Amino acid sequence: MSKASLRLRPHHIICIQHYAGRGYDDNFTRRMNEICQLLRDGSTEITFVSGADDVCGCCPNFFGGSCLSAEKIDRLDQNWLSAAGFELGQTLTWDEICLATKGLFNRPDLFRRYCGECVWYNFCTRVRTFAVATARK
Repeated sequence: MSKASLRLRPHHIICIQHYAGRGYDDNFTRRMNEICQLLRDGSTEITFVSGADDVCGCCPNFFGGSCLSAEKIDRLDQNWLSAAGFELGQTLTWDEICLATKGLFNRPDLFRRYCGECVWYNFCTRVRTFAVATARK
């Protein structure tokens, strides 16, 4: 049996880690739920890509083969690649990604700097705040 794999834009690793069952529309939410289920066991291999990935096709901002917010999204991708020390084309398991980024994406300064212009920023901030407040110490 072959190992599951996904192609993800770097910023989607943050989106997935903060995902709380809501999306742009039902189609997007359904796809994100599928991806999160696939990642559940941790062994799914993720390859970092630029441009459209396995999430983008169901996003309402993806139209005519490209993202309507491409410049902003490219900037998000580059910022998170740099912060995490990953490279485009690199392949890691989901567990390896989570281990390497543990704590990094919970830093309010980085989160605000890199995700502050995202339409989901306020929602994800509430998700992060709840996760920190309810985490086991």
